[in-house]
Amino acid sequence: MGVDVSLNDIKRLTPRFTISPNGYYFAIDPNGYVLLHPNLQPKKRIRNRHIRLNNKYAITFHEEPVTLDFLDAELENANKVEIRKQMIDGETGAMTIDTLVKSYDERYIDRGGRTYTWAPVNGTDYSLALVLPEYGRHYLRANLGDTIQQAKCEYTLMK
Repeated sequence: MGVDVSLNDIKRLTPRFTISPNGYYFAIDPNGYVLLHPNLQPKKRIRNRHIRLNNKYAITFHEEPVTLDFLDAELENANKVEIRKQMIDGETGAMTIDTLVKSYDERYIDRGGRTYTWAPVNGTDYSLALVLPEYGRHYLRANLGDTIQQAKCEYTLMK
């Protein structure tokens, strides 16, 4: 048994989390098709003409179901093939790989390190993954009691 659910319904029901400018999450089904992914865009609406009634056409619009494989949503390499396989098999894992990534504004492509962490979603056949850039693993720690000294300059360049 299957049910068609539009991408807009999935997006509406999914909580929105901002991980970082270049971090994201995605989910795949048991066939490797993505349910959630930043590169997942619905196909253009298709216009259907129905039966002509009273010299008028009833026109409806519907979204084409999207079947985008994880390896098509991202630039494929051997590591991503292995990640996809483990996610389909319901395994938990993590892998840091060098991959080509799009800039935040999607105008440039660059090579960068990304850490993929994945796990199955309890009670379903789906898997969820979190992708973070290398700089997402580092943080600054400061003691709030520390005082910050500010220097003051007493001279000017103009005479």
